[in-house]
Formats: sequence, structure tokens, C-alpha cells
Amino acid sequence: PFGGTFNMGNGNAKPVLDDFKVQLTSSQEYDLSKFDEIKDVPTEISIVPPGDTPRKPKGSFGENSIATLSDFEITGESPVDFVKVLKENKNVAPYCIDHCRRRVIFAECEPKKWMDSTFMYTGQRQQATKLFGVPYNVLCQCLDTVADASWEGKIISLYSTGRCGSTLLSKILDQGHGFVSMSEPDIFSYFAYLLAMEPDSFKGYDIEKILRATFWAHFVAASNMDEKLEVVVLKFRGQVVSQAELFSRVVPKSKSVFLYRDGMRTIDSFCCAFFDSWIVRVVRLLGLDSLYLYRLSNMKSLFPYLLPTYGAENFPPDALFNRLGLVGFTAVTWLSSMQVALQLAKENKFDAIVRYEDLCENRGKTVNSMLENCKVGQKIKSDLSSVFDEDAHKGSGGGIQSKRDKTKKGPTFIPEGDLDALSKLLAYDKELAGLNFVLPGTIHY
Repeated sequence: PFGGTFNMGNGNAKPVLDDFKVQLTSSQEYDLSKFDEIKDVPTEISIVPPGDTPRKPKGSFGENSIATLSDFEITGESPVDFVKVLKENKNVAPYCIDHCRRRVIFAECEPKKWMDSTFMYTGQRQQATKLFGVPYNVLCQCLDTVADASWEGKIISLYSTGRCGSTLLSKILDQGHGFVSMSEPDIFSYFAYLLAMEPDSFKGYDIEKILRATFWAHFVAASNMDEKLEVVVLKFRGQVVSQAELFSRVVPKSKSVFLYRDGMRTIDSFCCAFFDSWIVRVVRLLGLDSLYLYRLSNMKSLFPYLLPTYGAENFPPDALFNRLGLVGFTAVTWLSSMQVALQLAKENKFDAIVRYEDLCENRGKTVNSMLENCKVGQKIKSDLSSVFDEDAHKGSGGGIQSKRDKTKKGPTFIPEGDLDALSKLLAYDKELAGLNFVLPGTIHY
């Protein structure tokens, strides 16, 4: 089922048309232009308003599931002049795509409400009062009316491996004068998912123009929040790095940053955040997590999205990580992101590369060096102590706050018996291991 991108075999996602791969069949090709009067009409989508009970996404990863239209209970839909909405309504921003109807879904929500959330998409999901469905071509037409393309030079795309301080860095940058940092605008996760899982899903559509229009729509939303806007930071989920090269082509004047962290600490942090329940610990103790992951769930079908380098010559064979269960899967997720990033770093696709350890040690110095590399004139001048002292994921829900014991030198979740096997697993990529897993171009002091 599509209603939960990470639906791990439970089949409980809300029924949507995207559950099926639809193919038009006829003795002749259908001329889709005949349906322009239907497919090209933007609509206002009425939904059940937010209440005391939080909205629950349909994906198996709960609060952390990718944003979809099925997150809301729809009560009605009617045509709307979306150009007028964009001009007059300062509370709309992209939320997700409704690909079966070839449209982008915008959510109306006071920016302060979603900015107060750890992640943009969770704030929108819980606080949205109405939605707008905008066909791809209509959104592209809106972009065509913009003569000044200087907006794209104000965008910084923040990629990462995940669980490496990207939320912390997003909060730091949001303190800058003229900065608006959007933490996980999840529509880009949806694009990355479709492009990885079904590369032909946008056949017949100008995906680069659609993506460019989506970037522009985020810039418009940020402009509505700060009249003196100078920098818009878009902090993506870890998997989106697989599309970093495409995104750079789409907005060539934008800047790109990659953030990463020591592999073992990333793996431990991820496991502590998502796999620390007593049920999971019992499953691991019984050695059943490998059986569940690779035989009983549909996790392997998601490898093109979660592990973009799976099957490559330098990617570990299944036997090396399958037997390590959840820990092994988390390890190759980190490794795959690092492999993508290494290739991009060698091609000079990133304007700045930052390591979490350096960020923590040098704080403002590292941040401002990153901004200098991105040709940003502004600097972060405020005291960063309050940001570093608070858990960046505090109040995020979804079990995403790490329960790692920070007073302990070694891992909290990873069993000591797995450490050697994990080290060998990560060292399978000899090039990364030879670099001691430090990417070329990383900001150092």
C-alpha cells in the first residue's frame, strides 16, 4: 500500500488510488490533452480541522512517515484561483505531492505553528486548516510569470546522512538575521522516493521544471515569513542526498551543504531513537530482527530509496549485513549515503562539507566558514550555547529523540559483540575506509 511509504507489511494504510499501478489501455494511445479541463484545475480541499486529537499518518513509521495526502480526512473539494491564493494568502506552503492526480498539495497553516515544530511536515500535518491541490503544469505556469531568477541564489540545500546534527544545524541557521530554515520540507522526500522506486513515474512531464517550481514555492513561503529574507535553508531527510545532483541542475545558482558524522555514533544514535523499545530489544535478543526485516516485511523492496548504492561493486554483499539485523541495516544506510556523498564531493557538487564533530567543537566558527563557502555575506553572531544545550529533537514525537547515554564512551545500543562485525562491514568500501571516513573538502581547524 502506498498510504504509508514505509508500510512494513502490516497492510493497514488508508486505501488510495496510488495503491495500484495504473496503466491506460486502448487500441490507441490516450491523448491526455483531452482531459485538460479536468486535470488543469487547481482546487481548494476542505479537511477536518485540527482538534485535540493529533492527526495520525497512515504509514507504519507513525509521525516519521513521509507526508502524504492521506494524512488528512477530506470533506470537500472545489475549484480555486491559485494565483490569487499565492498573492493574498501568506500561510500556504507545499506539503506533499498527489502523484496519481499529477499535482502538488499545499497546506494552509500559520508559519509560526509549523516553525515551532521540530519538522516542517509534522507541524503542517497537525496544524493545517485547509489544503490546495495544484496541478504540476499550473505550478510551473506560476513560476513562468517570475522574471527575476535571483531567488534561487538565496537557497541553501542541506543534505546529510541523518542522525548527524542536521536538525541542530537547521536551528542554528534559523537564528541568523534574514535567515529562514525549513527543517524537512517533506515534499522533497516524496519526490526522492518516486524517482528512486519508479524512475519512469514522471515520464511525459518535465520533472526538472516541476522541481524548480517546488523550490520556488518554498522560497515564496519563506519570503512571507521574513520581508528581509536573504537565505532560505532547506534541510532534507537523509535519503534525499541521492537526488542532490538533480536538485543542483534544477536550481543551479543555489548552494549545497553536506553534513555527516562518525559512522558508529550515527548508527548508535539511529538505533537509540527508533529501535530502543523493549519489544525490539526482545526481538534482537531472540535473533529475529533479520528474519523480520528481510523476510516478513517489505523493507527490501524499499532498497532503491533507502540504499541508493545497493548492488554497486563497493557495496557490501547481503550476507555481511543481513545477519546483523537492525544494526546492520542502519549501518549500510549510513554507508550508502556516504558513498553517494563521496562521489558528489569528488565532483565538487557541494559548496561546503561539515562534520558533526567539528561543528560541536568549533560551533560558530564552523558555521560561519560553511556560510563563507556558500558565498553568504551574513554571519551567525548570536551565542549558540542555548541551541547546543537543548536536544534538537525535543518535542518532536515519533520516538525520534535519542536515548543514547552521552556519558558513556562506547555505544549505548550496539552490542559489543557486533562492533568488530560492524567495523568490517563499513570497511568493505576500501576508498571510504582509506579516507578514515572523512570526506575530501570537509571544513577543518
